[in-house]
Amino acid sequence: MARKVEASSGPKARRTKNSESRPVSSSGTAARPRVRRKAPEPLEPTPSAAEEALALEAFNRRYYDAFQSLSGDEMAKLWWHDEQASCIHPGWDIRTGWSNVRAAYEDIFESTKSIRFALGDVRVRVLGDLAYVTCVENLLSEEDDSSDYLGAVLATNVYERRHGEWKMIHHHASPVATDDADLPEGPLH
Repeated sequence: MARKVEASSGPKARRTKNSESRPVSSSGTAARPRVRRKAPEPLEPTPSAAEEALALEAFNRRYYDAFQSLSGDEMAKLWWHDEQASCIHPGWDIRTGWSNVRAAYEDIFESTKSIRFALGDVRVRVLGDLAYVTCVENLLSEEDDSSDYLGAVLATNVYERRHGEWKMIHHHASPVATDDADLPEGPLH
C-alpha cells in the first residue's frame, strides 16, 4: 500500500495519509503532536530572609504597642484565635486556647494603669511558616494599687504564617534572674 507524502512542516518531518494523519519523523515513526503551553502565571516576588525578619520585627513591635495600649481589641488583632494559642506570663500558669489567652491579657489590662516596654537584644528567626522573636523586655508598670515595677523580663514570641499572614501563637515571658534580684510576687505583666 503506497503512502502519499505531503509537504513537511519541519526539517525532517513528513506527513502521510493514514487514519491519524500525524507527522512522521525521517525514521518513519510518528512524531509527537505539538502542544501549545500557556505561559506560566507571574509569581509574586518572595521577600528575602532579611526582609521577612524585618517585617516580623516590626510585627513584634506592634505586639508591644498593643500591650502598652492596654486594649484587648488591639491585642486580639495580632493573635490567631484558636486552640493553638498559648501564653505564659511571669508568675502565671500556662494559658492555652485563644479565649484563655485573651482572658489573661484582660486581667492584666484591668489591673494596670500603664505599662511601657523598651526592648533590648531583639533577635528574629524565621523557619518557614514559623518564626520566633526573643528579646529583653525592659518594662515600667504602674499597677492599680499604686505599686510600680521596673525591671527586665526575657521573652519569646512565636508567630505562625497562615495563608500568607503572620500572627502570634505563643508568648512566654520570664523574669531575668540575678543573684541579688528582689523579684515581686505574683504576675509582672
